[in-house]
Amino acid sequence: MGLFLSHILAVWMVGLFVSSPYFWAKRTDRSQAPIVRRFTAAGYGLAWPYFLYRAFADQQQKQTKQADQQAAHDRILGNAAPKMPPPSATPQQKIQNPFDNQ
Repeated sequence: MGLFLSHILAVWMVGLFVSSPYFWAKRTDRSQAPIVRRFTAAGYGLAWPYFLYRAFADQQQKQTKQADQQAAHDRILGNAAPKMPPPSATPQQKIQNPFDNQ
């Protein structure tokens, strides 16, 4: 059990050190003192699993919202988009010129 917890803690700390520069660049105010920016980035870095989960949840929420909008669009327009006929396996016959037989 201790080994398992130490692995989880190690992954969490590696995530902290890897994500901290990202949060330092994207989530901190450039007008703050450098030490304040470092501590703020470390605070965000400690919460990296939450931000990772939230990014995936937001992405899924955006996809469902787009699907709902498309369904509403289809419902309002009655699915009036022109549909292409399926491609046929047999080649179409060419139209013959009526003046060829003369």
